[in-house]
Amino acid sequence: MNINTANKILQEKYPDILLVKGNGYFYIASDDKELGLKIAGLYSSSIYTNSLSDVTKEMLLSWVDELFNANPPYQDDSISF
Repeated sequence: MNINTANKILQEKYPDILLVKGNGYFYIASDDKELGLKIAGLYSSSIYTNSLSDVTKEMLLSWVDELFNANPPYQDDSISF
């Protein structure tokens, strides 16, 4: 799989999410303001793999699902305004 294929797969389930290549990892991002803020509030938006060559569709979708389901948005109750 390459990044273009990965993004086509993601677009089927998450229309506003893009997979972006970092240095030795990938991360999810969005041009949609509301979704971008939600992603920014996650503990992690990273998918730690050097290459997508051995990644299956199921693996990719599972990783992105986990980012949203297992990573509650960051909250620091010690900060008040």
